[in-house]
Amino acid sequence: KKQLHRIARIDKVTIFRLYPSTLKVKVTEKKGFLYLKSREGDIFPTDVRGMVMEHAVFPSKEDLPVVHTDLASRQFQVGKVIRTPFLVKVTALHKRIMAESPEFMQLVSEYYEQNGSVMIIDAKFGTRVLIGENDLKDQLRRYLFVQENGDINRSGIFDLRYKNQVVVRQEL
Repeated sequence: KKQLHRIARIDKVTIFRLYPSTLKVKVTEKKGFLYLKSREGDIFPTDVRGMVMEHAVFPSKEDLPVVHTDLASRQFQVGKVIRTPFLVKVTALHKRIMAESPEFMQLVSEYYEQNGSVMIIDAKFGTRVLIGENDLKDQLRRYLFVQENGDINRSGIFDLRYKNQVVVRQEL
């Protein structure tokens, strides 16, 4: 059991004894939460705590957003928790989106930092989205409405930090 727990992807191991001479081992795998991308371009899966895990056996089934970091690949070691101020912000935002607007999750392709702010890349439209602190669900609803109904330049930044507005700008 201890040997199995050395594998970072394993969340829980339960062993049952079935009489007279059989053991049943149940292994529960941790779910990936985000991919972290090193400055060299390598991708590392992490769990919800930020712990680096082994790559999944079937990575195509683990469709996770990519977080661009400025960390070197050598800093990513399986079993090590990665915590930077930016990753703390991204993790909090990602959890908020999952809780408050789960239907938007399929649109989150990437997170990256620009001028101290967390930017999202929309997987469907390829646009950059800057989210504010308040009324997340309403912000995302307005964003989707503008994307689907507006005749807008999708190469800009969609700034949702303003109350009841979607501001499209070229740069921050």
